[in-house]
Amino acid sequence: MKPVEFFSKCPVPASPCVDDVLQMFLGEQKSRLKPRTYRHYERVVDLLRRYMNGYAYEGLSKAELGMLDRYSAQEGGEYRSFCQLFGPEWIPKSFGMFHSWFMVRKVMCGREFKRAARTVTGKLATWLKDRDFAEPGIARDHPIEHVPVK
Repeated sequence: MKPVEFFSKCPVPASPCVDDVLQMFLGEQKSRLKPRTYRHYERVVDLLRRYMNGYAYEGLSKAELGMLDRYSAQEGGEYRSFCQLFGPEWIPKSFGMFHSWFMVRKVMCGREFKRAARTVTGKLATWLKDRDFAEPGIARDHPIEHVPVK
């Protein structure tokens, strides 16, 4: 298949995208949380976004990788990251590796922050389900509950 044919068959950017949905989540949380707790939420969501932009591509199909390549390789044009291209269904798919690998190996944070991250992603999973951004079983089957806090 010629490169032009491959790129013409690529999927289109999602609407809403991961970034949009994470901003909605934070916006709703800001009004109900104390400032200190909200800062934890912001930090965890920022780290989740960094994880997804840097590593979530590993679960993409060939066509999806083509779309990511097309938008991330544009010079002076419409550069977009993973979180700006893909939909909210990718958020819960990222929780397991985010907690078991990224938080441990890349962030290297303490137990307290790891627990806070579990709480935030648990609330995010429930929020996604309640707003139909995720499958109904996502909060109940939240994979991070099986990841030990070290």
